[in-house]
Amino acid sequence: FFDRIYPYEGSVKGFSSDFLLSGSGNMDFVQTRRYGGLYHNPNQAVRYVSVILAIFLIEVKKYAFFKQLPFLIIVLISVLLSGSRTGLIVIIVLWIASQLLFNTNKGRSKSYLIIGTFIGLLGYFISQLGLSGRRVFDISSGIDGSLSTKFVWFTSFFENLDSPIKFLFGHFTTDNIEQYGVKMLDSEWGEIFYNFGIFGVFSLLIFYGNILKTKDKNLLFLLLILLWGITSTILFSYRMSFLFMFLLSNYYSYYLQNRSIKDT
Repeated sequence: FFDRIYPYEGSVKGFSSDFLLSGSGNMDFVQTRRYGGLYHNPNQAVRYVSVILAIFLIEVKKYAFFKQLPFLIIVLISVLLSGSRTGLIVIIVLWIASQLLFNTNKGRSKSYLIIGTFIGLLGYFISQLGLSGRRVFDISSGIDGSLSTKFVWFTSFFENLDSPIKFLFGHFTTDNIEQYGVKMLDSEWGEIFYNFGIFGVFSLLIFYGNILKTKDKNLLFLLLILLWGITSTILFSYRMSFLFMFLLSNYYSYYLQNRSIKDT
């Protein structure tokens, strides 16, 4: 049913429904697969999981840690099943930031204890269960492989860019990117520069800078989702850009309401 309404049209065998169904009864196949739920791409799935986590942490910031724990465990299991290294880093950063940002000074020492315990237990289980070689924990390989490849692609494009106009204002489309010897840039920073040039980069930085100036904790926390832009895209992903801006406008509206109340 899902394959009919949302068929995969790419060339990666591991994302196709036929391939996944062919090994669904084989335990070895199940244990070595990366899972993306309803998404063909596991990284895309975890990107939305991290957004859900961010909203959850904002909305339940007054709840005790143990009340949040069941949901946090579900999120962690989702990320581990996906094998997403960027996803693992983002959700850990989100959780640690929520502990430091949303807790009062009185509860800050307790936050440090919880964070330290979590990192210690995570390191212990990784070493004791022999998980350090699993893809999701192989961060150095991700930096040397996926991340470095994105810099190579961007460098190749930049070295072949000989138009001052396109340097300033970009191409406004990625349809002709093959002329620079690369198939894609696959990162937020690369896509911004390619599409809108240095003018677009500075315009977006000014936009985010104005959000930072609000010093609103909810808005500052939500901006951490932009960490995905290192190895993926936010604004240049059609569905994610809508969702991100929708949530950003929602919490900006709350910020304006709270500010008006304080002013009165």
